[in-house]
Amino acid sequence: MDYSIHGQSALGAHVHNLLLLGLLTTLACTYFVRLGFREHWIYFAVAVALLHPAQIEVIAWVSGRKDLLAAIFFFGSLLLFQKCLSAQRPIPYALAILLLFVLGIMSKGHIIVLSIVLLCAHKLECTVDHTRRTAHGRLL
Repeated sequence: MDYSIHGQSALGAHVHNLLLLGLLTTLACTYFVRLGFREHWIYFAVAVALLHPAQIEVIAWVSGRKDLLAAIFFFGSLLLFQKCLSAQRPIPYALAILLLFVLGIMSKGHIIVLSIVLLCAHKLECTVDHTRRTAHGRLL
């Protein structure tokens, strides 16, 4: 498929991977901002993660794209899960999460841990919500 899009040019594949890495960075920053972390720490952590030499394979090799796609589907699912918890009609969000989960598994099998992460996130959200209610008498 890459050959049909980019031809013999390796530059096209590198640019494609850079664009996917930019999307992943945006999703990760958005997720951590929604969790309530301070923005300067988020940007620092993302910069360290992006500039770390272990990330070279993701950009330099087409075979590293599976890691990018799995991470994009992972953070996309987490963001949709946050919306699903507060939505009036959660079914469309749940279906979108399921779709991203299946796409993530097709990208890389390690994303199977997403189900456990979502259960932990739900428990954490319920705990934080309960703590806010009991500590202040109302939601903040």
